Amino acid sequence: MSTATTPRDSLRGLDLRILVVDDSPVNQRVAATTLEKRGCDVDLAVDGSDALIKHAGARYDVIIMDCQMPVMDGIEATMAIRETEGRERHTPIIGLTAGALPDDERRCLAAGMDAYLVKPINAAALADAVQHCHLRNQRTPPDTSPVHDLSPASP
Repeated sequence: MSTATTPRDSLRGLDLRILVVDDSPVNQRVAATTLEKRGCDVDLAVDGSDALIKHAGARYDVIIMDCQMPVMDGIEATMAIRETEGRERHTPIIGLTAGALPDDERRCLAAGMDAYLVKPINAAALADAVQHCHLRNQRTPPDTSPVHDLSPASP
């Protein structure tokens, strides 16, 4: 009997509460469905401002943050979250971006994101990134350096 964890069940048993922040209802639905199928409890926010309100009112294990949104974008929201958390707390934030340029990666990581994925959302890559960031956060103190792009390699 194999004890290997498959991408489909890699998040089961972790009891993760995740905030998905995206202004697109379609992207919200894709991310939420992907994570809920893997046993996660998912809340939704429509922009960075909404994310700040939800983050202030609840503890999330991971935040999935779109980078480009109206009202307050993901970069701004991430910087604000990092400011409010200080050194006592660190919620992993995974950025979602339509851009795959080196400058996009630098912006995400400089803002305080722990990782980023390039859209369109790949279910397995999202689950792997959530698991990686959550487990890394459990092993390391809050002031860790960011990881890099966890998107699968392009064909």
